[in-house]
Amino acid sequence: MEEAGIPTEGRLFEAPYNRYDAYRVGLGILSGPDRPPAVFCSTDDQAIGILRAARELRIDVPGSWRSPGSTTSRRRRSRTRR
Repeated sequence: MEEAGIPTEGRLFEAPYNRYDAYRVGLGILSGPDRPPAVFCSTDDQAIGILRAARELRIDVPGSWRSPGSTTSRRRRSRTRR
C-alpha cells in the first residue's frame, strides 16, 4: 500500500482469524459512511466473515464492491517455523 501511495493510517483493523469475529468487524467497517474500497484478509475464514457482513448490509459483491478470486497460498509448516 505504501509503495502505491495509498495511506493506511486509521484504515487498518485487526480481527481474529475466525469468520464469526471477522463478520462482526466487517459489520463495523462496512456500515460506516467511509466504506473502504477493498479489504485484505489473512485467512479464508476472515474473508467469509467479511463477505457475509457485506451481504447482510446489501453491498453488491462483486457489483459495487469487487471480490477477486481466492488468492490463498499454501505454506509449509516446516518453513514457517524457522
